[in-house]
Amino acid sequence: MGEFNAISDNIGKEVLDRLGYNSDVVSNSDELLDFVWERKESLESILAEQDIALQDFTAWVYGCSQENGTKQANIEISEYNVRDHDIASLQTAFDAEVVGGEKEQTDLDPIRYVAVDNETGEILGYISFAFCDKSEENRIGKFVYLDELYVRPEYRKTDIGTKLHDTMINHAKAWSDEGFHCILTDAFSDAYSFFDSLGYADIGNSWSNAYGHKFYERIKSLDAQGRSILSEILQEEDMSEEYSEASGF
Repeated sequence: MGEFNAISDNIGKEVLDRLGYNSDVVSNSDELLDFVWERKESLESILAEQDIALQDFTAWVYGCSQENGTKQANIEISEYNVRDHDIASLQTAFDAEVVGGEKEQTDLDPIRYVAVDNETGEILGYISFAFCDKSEENRIGKFVYLDELYVRPEYRKTDIGTKLHDTMINHAKAWSDEGFHCILTDAFSDAYSFFDSLGYADIGNSWSNAYGHKFYERIKSLDAQGRSILSEILQEEDMSEEYSEASGF
């Protein structure tokens, strides 16, 4: 993916003002992200007037949110080991917040990484992903499936989620010679802007689970071959021009 084009704080704040942003009502970083996304149609119109890509603006908003994290920690990302790490409570929280209830069992053989506070040893977040080969039934073929990404609420917007995601990307790129060129995920609606900031494309599919939580199928390329695959998918969905303008693709 191309690099984001940074926008200035003055321009970003001007856009928020035009959306009707009120810091007395929208009081924290989570609410700011929700506020922006709930006004997506108006936002797109304002950004078009100023020739600003949606993805650049959401990256700016996410950066502001990171600066306003409620807690900071000196973390280390390490590969999950059942003998050393207990993530049961975080997985339960993931099921409750993201899924809405108990998550369905899958046949995935996941790889997990955890974010550990160096001072307290507390696990602050984790990521779970798997290498899938659906060549006979999926237009993407082989891909990395991002199954779960969770950070404790009090540590969100402090770059932990991004660091976990970067760790997965570094792991996945080592498999490019085996034909794995893309990451696929079903993004929870509340995390939509977060995945925007990471360069994921919406490929037009969404669904709701049994608990009423909505998810969007999103994809990110890992290399040039992945970008070619993504281009073909977006052209099929007639979304390639919109996404290339937003991402520098």
